[in-house]
Amino acid sequence: LHTGALGGHDYFYNNSFIENSASYGGGMVWRADGGIGYPVIIDNVFQDNTATSYADGLLVDAVGNDVAVELADNVAIRNTMYIEANYYIPPGHTATLQGSVFTIKNGTIILAASTMMDIQGLFVIDSAILIVNVSALNDTGDSIDLIRYQSVTGEFANVALQDPTGKRCESPAVNYGTSTFSTGLF
Repeated sequence: LHTGALGGHDYFYNNSFIENSASYGGGMVWRADGGIGYPVIIDNVFQDNTATSYADGLLVDAVGNDVAVELADNVAIRNTMYIEANYYIPPGHTATLQGSVFTIKNGTIILAASTMMDIQGLFVIDSAILIVNVSALNDTGDSIDLIRYQSVTGEFANVALQDPTGKRCESPAVNYGTSTFSTGLF
């Protein structure tokens, strides 16, 4: 499925993208064709798709546009998810990828402090930023685990904590563990 938007919301719920092929984005491509957009991609399966170039499962291509993709409860089996946009997992949801590669490039991942990304494969970070939504910037505690992975390549350009008013501060500590990314609170 190759689709694009000139603005607004595009919804993709409960779909199966299985054994498709294309030069890129074998399972699904969502591309911003200028302006803004907000694709909502929830509870889909990307499995055994192929691409001769890159992004065999899902490609969200929005570099240079005002786009935030809501991506939750999707499963990629022997496929990659390649996101070139701002990426948001709503509170209470998860992002699960099985045996795959998840790439975030030139975008921002926005996670609630209680949200977990579970990447059962390689996590590739390329010039991306992580924003962690917290109830208050003066929250105290040890560290919180946010992203599980089998392996990771790259690091976030910046990790920030953000309160409900939008005020931000840099995270006091980040840890790229062998299987879990965590960040500290104040």
